Amino acid sequence: MNNRFDESTGKIITVPVEKTKPDTAAFLARLEADAQMKEEKRKKREMSSSNTHSFGSKSSLNSYSDNYSNTSSY
Repeated sequence: MNNRFDESTGKIITVPVEKTKPDTAAFLARLEADAQMKEEKRKKREMSSSNTHSFGSKSSLNSYSDNYSNTSSY
């Protein structure tokens, strides 16, 4: 049971709660659309990551130097 305010009488009345069947077809459609969107995003990430492999290569790390790597003690 659910309580509601009845504007015509100015009182709170108790009304039965309506139970409806879930819309399974709509849920499954949203689920499928979500799965397709996730697959598209995954493919885009794979394509963009395959284009940027040179960023973390050893040659780029070996060429890095800073002011502290070549210091000598007195």
